[in-house]
Amino acid sequence: MQKNEFISLMERYKQVHIIEHLRTLSSEDERDFLNNVSDMNFELTFSLHERFSSENQRPIKYEKIEPPEVIDLETADREQKDTILNTGEKTIAEGKTAVTIVAGGQGTRLGYPHPKGMYPVSPIKGKSLFQINSEKILALSLRYNVKIPFLVMVNPENRKEIEGFFRKNRFFGLEKENLFFFTQEMLPSITPDRKLVLKDRTSLLSNPDGHGGSLKALWQSGLIKKIEDLGVTKVFYCHIDNPIVKVDDPLFLGWHIREKANFSLKVVRKRYSGEKVGNFVLADGKPRIIEYIELPDELRDRKDSRGKPVFWAGSIGIHFINTAFIKKINSNGFALPYHRQVKKAPEGISPEVKEIWKFETFIFDALPLAGKVCCLETLREEEFAPLKNSEGEDSPREVQKAMLNFYRKQMSDRGIDVAEGVKVEISPLANLEKMNLPSIITEDTYIE
Repeated sequence: MQKNEFISLMERYKQVHIIEHLRTLSSEDERDFLNNVSDMNFELTFSLHERFSSENQRPIKYEKIEPPEVIDLETADREQKDTILNTGEKTIAEGKTAVTIVAGGQGTRLGYPHPKGMYPVSPIKGKSLFQINSEKILALSLRYNVKIPFLVMVNPENRKEIEGFFRKNRFFGLEKENLFFFTQEMLPSITPDRKLVLKDRTSLLSNPDGHGGSLKALWQSGLIKKIEDLGVTKVFYCHIDNPIVKVDDPLFLGWHIREKANFSLKVVRKRYSGEKVGNFVLADGKPRIIEYIELPDELRDRKDSRGKPVFWAGSIGIHFINTAFIKKINSNGFALPYHRQVKKAPEGISPEVKEIWKFETFIFDALPLAGKVCCLETLREEEFAPLKNSEGEDSPREVQKAMLNFYRKQMSDRGIDVAEGVKVEISPLANLEKMNLPSIITEDTYIE
């Protein structure tokens, strides 16, 4: 962005304090400042500020909220599941899927000074989240003899570091040509009284536009057209922080295809009624995710005739999405709504700033727009161990414990005992069916 262009923009939005700050900078600092703000969407931020300032932002009230239809794999017919699995496997082998992983977050809550995907999480080898997911894609590519495009969403602040991490590690065995980095949009944070905030001398306080922004960025980056030209029609989506997710799961894909869905999701049973996960429901006849704080207490705690929770389906950020649907919600301007997040001002900025507003989009807001939706129940211990906090729930210690239990079950399913207290880690690249493993494992073991 040119200096005159930026000043004109700030004058238009009456940001005199930003103009005055810019005029105090050296030529080098000025260049850095203008470079740092060049990709920010100021028009959208000020438009959203105006809208949220004039609206009474209360949770949406629905006339009727009902439990949704969820496919339970435990009760599905075995022959039917085999047919559906074959459909998914055939689709992957035909090169019709790509994998998108949202990896723009930093490891701030982990106390880790790098992008979260670089965190060394595996219990024996200390593999990063990026390595684990890359190896899953590589394993699928080898199994089905196909090139699966890997789309990694980053943000402008960590893109260089993430790309460098992949290069340093030789792309974890993937072909460089099948790996695509794309950048989500950054929006300036703003005060309730409509002022932009200086983060430091050469940058403004800003935030990524939320995980829903992945659908916008896929479109704006041209990646949807690129992968469609390669034959891709279905995109698998997940967050970077879940090391036991079944990437590009062929059974899930088969159900998505069987149900003729545009957007599919996996859910787990909530551990308790107030667990901090979104609730998958039917609201006024449409599938939606209602945040845990917005679901009325009466519904949150409702039980059926057997004493089981009625609203038990917790969303875990695992999806299949048709490329045609992604194009549709971008064709006339991005269709997902923006949400305002009111946050305490972070440390290190002007003491005059007490509160900031951030604007974000959520991928699950695509559900009511999708027409046909498919929902599959999965088991928490088999597919959901998010890494979020430095201590306590969702901490590295708890995630590694979940990973060890996950690997131990894989051994148990093959009739192999793992001695008490012994750690086993299994590489995504390991072909257990062709390995000659002992009947009992008595020492810490990495299987590849």
